[in-house]
Amino acid sequence: IGDYECENSARWICHEACINRNADSNAWLAWAQLEKEQGNIGDYECMNSARWIYRKACICYSADSSVWRAWAQMEKGQGNIGDYGCENSARWIYREACTNRNADSSTWLAWAQLEMQQENIGGIECENSARWICYQGIKRYPDSGSLYAAYAGMELSQHCPCRAREILRDALPYNLYSIGRLTIVEIFYHNIDSGDGFCANQLIERMKKAEKDYFSAILYLYHCYALLGREEEAAYYHERLLKHPQYDPENTTAERFIQLCREEVAVSPARKHTGLS
Repeated sequence: IGDYECENSARWICHEACINRNADSNAWLAWAQLEKEQGNIGDYECMNSARWIYRKACICYSADSSVWRAWAQMEKGQGNIGDYGCENSARWIYREACTNRNADSSTWLAWAQLEMQQENIGGIECENSARWICYQGIKRYPDSGSLYAAYAGMELSQHCPCRAREILRDALPYNLYSIGRLTIVEIFYHNIDSGDGFCANQLIERMKKAEKDYFSAILYLYHCYALLGREEEAAYYHERLLKHPQYDPENTTAERFIQLCREEVAVSPARKHTGLS
C-alpha cells in the first residue's frame, strides 16, 4: 500500500491517476475505499483521507452516483447522519446528489431507505421525508422497479395496504420487477380470477412467460401457488427454486413480504374475506 511519496505504491498510483491523469469514478471510489479500509477516514481538511477523497471526487471531479452513494454510506456508518443543512452529513450528501447532481435510481433508493430507518416517513408533500423521496425518485425514474418495491413495502409497514397495492399496480407497465409482490397482494385481496388485468391468475400467467429471464418469477410463482393451495404447481416451482444458482435460503425477503401482507391486508376495510388470514 505504501505512502504517497513512494512511487508505484498503491497510494501513489491512486493519487497520480485521480489527481493528475483524469481517472474515472471507479478509480476515485477504489482510492477512497482503500483509505477507509486502512482506517484513514480522517477529516475533510486532511488531504488523502477517505473523507477528503470522496468530497474531492464528488464536488470537484463530478464523480458518478456510485461514489456519492458510497460517500453517504460511509458518513452514515460513522454516525454522521446529520441534518440537511449540515454539509457533508449523509443527509446532505444524498440530497445534493439526487436533487442537484442527477443521481441514479439506486441513490434515490438508498436515500429513501435512510429516512425509512430514521422513521421519517412523512408525506409526499413533506420534503426530504421517505414518502417524498420515493415519490420524487419515481417521477424521475418511472421504470425503477426497486423504488416501487421499497415504496410499496413502506406503505404496507405503515398500515396502508391499499396504497401499496396502487403503487405496485402503477409499476406494472414499466417492468416486471414487482409483479411477484403485486400478485401476492392481489391474492390477499382475493382478486384471483376477476378477469381484470391485475387479478392473480393473469399476473401468474405473465410471470410464467418471464420465468426464463427473472429468477424472482420462479420464486414468487412458488409462493403464489403455495398460497393458493395449488400443491402440484407449488412443488414444481419449489424444485426449480432449489436448483437455481441464484437461490439463497437465507434470503427471506419474499417470506417477510408475505407475512406483512398477512398482517396488514387482513385488517384492510377494502379486503374481501379469504381463508388466508
